[in-house]
Amino acid sequence: SNSDALHLRNWVNNVKIHDFTAYVYSPNSDAINIGHESTSSVVEIIGDLTAEVSDGNGIRANSQINSSQTEMTSTIIVRGTTNITITGSNVKGQSILGGLITPTYDPAAVYAGDSAAYYNFLGTRGNESLGEGKIFLYGDTYLKTSGDETYGVLAGKNGNIVINNIDINATGKDAYGIAASNKNLIYGTNYDRSENKFGSSVTLNGDTNKIYMVETDADGNIRLDENGNPIQTEGSKAIYAESQYGIVKSGDNGIGNIDIIGDIVAEDGGTINLDITRSTQNWLQGDIIAYGTQSSKNASVNLTTNAALAYQGDALAANGGIVDVKLGNCSSWAGRADDYQDATNSEWLKNHTDNLDTKFSGRVTGSGTVKIDMGTGSFWNVTGQSWVTDLKGNNSYIILDNDENGNGYALHIGK
Repeated sequence: SNSDALHLRNWVNNVKIHDFTAYVYSPNSDAINIGHESTSSVVEIIGDLTAEVSDGNGIRANSQINSSQTEMTSTIIVRGTTNITITGSNVKGQSILGGLITPTYDPAAVYAGDSAAYYNFLGTRGNESLGEGKIFLYGDTYLKTSGDETYGVLAGKNGNIVINNIDINATGKDAYGIAASNKNLIYGTNYDRSENKFGSSVTLNGDTNKIYMVETDADGNIRLDENGNPIQTEGSKAIYAESQYGIVKSGDNGIGNIDIIGDIVAEDGGTINLDITRSTQNWLQGDIIAYGTQSSKNASVNLTTNAALAYQGDALAANGGIVDVKLGNCSSWAGRADDYQDATNSEWLKNHTDNLDTKFSGRVTGSGTVKIDMGTGSFWNVTGQSWVTDLKGNNSYIILDNDENGNGYALHIGK
């Protein structure tokens, strides 16, 4: 980093601040950065944190590369309100291999995990991550990102984050609201061979969980489609978990409610477990997707709502992925479901694998599982041909919609 507002390095730092405000407009600079060269360091904001960053990250707790006798963690704690705005994208990282490679990376408002390069190229190596990055946001958290391919919250390799109430607004393409991924923030997966010893997790504990991945006009107003629905930004994901290490979950007592515009996606072993316990209305406009790219690395999304959920989107699973949705009483759902059971047939795979148009990031080579429990008195408006592995309900209603030619959609249940 060039001009971080607060940068920790060296041994066993312990910084306590009441309120912290930073406006950072220098290139490749963060508001708070516990450097990977630092050991066993803590930044604690007793009051509120406010940051605006134009070409860098908001706060990041990087896993350390040096050994120490104390607990090897880099920790950021905010006890009051967190308010971070990120306006840039494609940040320039530190060069490696004698300047032969200078990466650009996608910044995050909140990041914990690896940031050092560790590789084996022509006999040279970087720095192996030895510790863990941890962030605790105990108050209300407000995050805004406007660049493409940015992150609101990212738990990377050896990074774990705990958040109370969350409000994320992202307007760029291919952006992420909350993500847990086995990756290095700066060097991705190509130049970090460090072991992921501590996992990559985001734990949500708040009463309110609002994530909007939406297009806006020049005045900042949400753009609407012809039906009056908010327009999701292209390629964006509200909640994302990737790899066997990536987990996004609710805490032991669940979370209060959700208001989400954007897809919920687990891939390649990623896990998303959300138990929504509050007795108030929940909202979700976006698809729920579980895509296992290898048979040994299945992905799963488990979503349970105690109260009603207004859900507009599809429930899709393939290649061993599992989608398990339990709707609260009097919920409403408009969308289709597909567990791609036909993919168990070798002849079907032969004819469809390479030319099937799906919402997955890759090809369909195997079936998945979609379980839907509609609760009591709920409605499902089936908006396309649907296949579910298991369907339950109690005095609930299924409405089979029609295509543009007036042909009714079918619903297939079971394997």
